[in-house]
Amino acid sequence: NKLRGKNMKSFVIPANPKIYRAKEAFDTLGTIHWTQGKNKSVNVGDIIYIYETKPTAGIILKTEVVDRDVTKYSIDDSQFWCIEPTLNPAGPWFTLKKINNIDPICSFLELKNHGLKGYIQSLRQLDDAIVAKIENN
Repeated sequence: NKLRGKNMKSFVIPANPKIYRAKEAFDTLGTIHWTQGKNKSVNVGDIIYIYETKPTAGIILKTEVVDRDVTKYSIDDSQFWCIEPTLNPAGPWFTLKKINNIDPICSFLELKNHGLKGYIQSLRQLDDAIVAKIENN
């Protein structure tokens, strides 16, 4: 979106479908909280792509950070947890708003072919070439 500032960054974060059904949660609720941890580099307006781990092994969603440092968990997403929720009750969380589903899913192999190094085990920033691949999949 050209209306956003040039300082906007793009990130990817992993989601395990055996623990949390992220696609269903975003499709149903539109906006959810996501563990922020000690992260300081993500700002409101940044994009976070959701990478679903095996068996999917690909980027499934594009979201926008609409809030950060949230300390009150106010969205009931309990139906999307496959196990007992493991959230740190003290937060903080990001609030992520779904922009769109990535369809077709951008696979891990495609990401590697466009310069992704290593694996997606935690939140990490993406460079422009990888973002272009996801957006033009």
